[in-house]
Amino acid sequence: MERAEKPYPYAQPRTFEFLKDAIAEGAHLKVPKTLARYPDAEDAWVKQRNIAGTYFTCVATIYDIGETYGYASGASPSLIIRKFIKHLWQNSSFDIRAKYPLREIQIQKPQTKRSMLKRSTSRGGILQKVDVLIAEGKTVGEIVKSVERPRVTVNSAIRTLGREDLIGDARENNRKLVQEIRHLPDDFEKRQAIIDKAGRRFIQRYPWHFMSVTDTLRHFGMQRRKGKNLDAIEKELKGRGIAVRLIEGQPGKRSFYIFREDMEKAFGEAVTNPS
Repeated sequence: MERAEKPYPYAQPRTFEFLKDAIAEGAHLKVPKTLARYPDAEDAWVKQRNIAGTYFTCVATIYDIGETYGYASGASPSLIIRKFIKHLWQNSSFDIRAKYPLREIQIQKPQTKRSMLKRSTSRGGILQKVDVLIAEGKTVGEIVKSVERPRVTVNSAIRTLGREDLIGDARENNRKLVQEIRHLPDDFEKRQAIIDKAGRRFIQRYPWHFMSVTDTLRHFGMQRRKGKNLDAIEKELKGRGIAVRLIEGQPGKRSFYIFREDMEKAFGEAVTNPS
């Protein structure tokens, strides 16, 4: 019996299919007509593409996107992503517009464990209280006193939230690393030194700053050239000034990550062939 293919986790099925088809025909490469009359049309379109591209390729919520791009709330990035969908749809061929009516293309992501956790904690439970106190920089001892629960309960909540890296020294180290990533230098050696500091947990915690090499290729509808392994691709990318981070997983499983802002640059390197 064939195993059913897992649905794409970062977009609704119809939205994902529309994005794939529209990008495959190059709709994302044209500045929309409704933007073309403005002097900064190209920059505005690139901004829409970058924000929507980040949102639809990782676990980041609208609020995460707002934080990453410097918005005070999720309202602005939500509007930008909606505009991107509309403009991409307008740029698409008649056949694609007929196949995917605009009203059917949603920006909400499928319900995930992460989003369900956020919904459950919104009712004022222990998880939400602990999450807020961690964000305020409280220690485990201070959180125990504040929520008036046993330390074992608080530690369990911290693990459930995946916030171990936001307690004590780890929190400060992560804060500094995030700041470094937000202001990446142009120098390759310095960029490589920064990405080398990012461990598995950090990348999982801040996925909107990174992209695996394999997912980068898949995102652009490409695949590794036959016989070309990840080690060779890593060497080529580094040789062209792209910082790469190797993360060891389960025995025999390795992943290479690059900074998300290097996606376009990596895509342009001669390491792949169209699928």
